[in-house]
Amino acid sequence: MIKDSIKNSSVYHGIHPGVDEALKSIAAGECREWETGRHDIHHDDIFCLIQEYETKPKGKLEAHDRYIDIQVVLKGTERIGYSDRSRLVVDGTFDKSADIGFFEGEGDPIILKEGEFAVFFPGDGHAPGLNAGDEPCRVRKAVYKIRLSPSAGT
Repeated sequence: MIKDSIKNSSVYHGIHPGVDEALKSIAAGECREWETGRHDIHHDDIFCLIQEYETKPKGKLEAHDRYIDIQVVLKGTERIGYSDRSRLVVDGTFDKSADIGFFEGEGDPIILKEGEFAVFFPGDGHAPGLNAGDEPCRVRKAVYKIRLSPSAGT
């Protein structure tokens, strides 16, 4: 897991080609003007979900097998629970088609403010969209999804 400010995003270039491309898009501010919903960058290899919601007090930890998540807060502040996936117990079955599994356990709090991002790898359990304080907050967020092994021909 990585947490940092968008202004420092170039420090992380070289981790993965798709992460490089997503971080360049984030640093350029491309996602700030996008409507809510899905925006394809390279089909299913790199895409971005623009979300708007009210944070909540509790949530379930989730993890993915095929995708890296880069979560960028565009407006507002939220808490994300984080835990190493190896310390978690699967809650139900892993949905391979949706590339998501939910887990029991508690996560350490990570606070993301406007202009900050977090990168979650398959070994990282994360519970996004949580209240950073006592009250809910309206959040606008970009979630970049980067496939670990890109499809052929894209």
